[in-house]
Amino acid sequence: MSSTDVVVRPMRAEEAAAVKAMGERSFSLLARLLFQLSSDVLVAEHEGRLAGAAVLKTGTLPDKRRVGLVAWIYTDPQSRGVGAGQALTDSALRFFDQRDCSHVFACVEGYNSSSTKLWATRGFTV
Repeated sequence: MSSTDVVVRPMRAEEAAAVKAMGERSFSLLARLLFQLSSDVLVAEHEGRLAGAAVLKTGTLPDKRRVGLVAWIYTDPQSRGVGAGQALTDSALRFFDQRDCSHVFACVEGYNSSSTKLWATRGFTV
């Protein structure tokens, strides 16, 4: 499978409960307690079902620079390996670029080496 089999789009309001439940299946107990959706959520679809999501936030610094934050990015445990994480990451970066964000930050929980590698391949550092 390749990420070309994955479609990324904004989350629909009626999908919020399913996207939240998918996030809760994807994270540790502590992370589940902190997990929240934002007003900007992208979802990945594979073969007609939700495969992952990216919870995004934007803001403006005091010097007027726009910044983006990937607060959460995750794939459904049953959908791992289909390219949803790659597609969501690239779509999130386009989302921030379209909003003129000069800096983008991503949160990676603990020692999640696959997520660290995913961001490193796009020029991010710890």
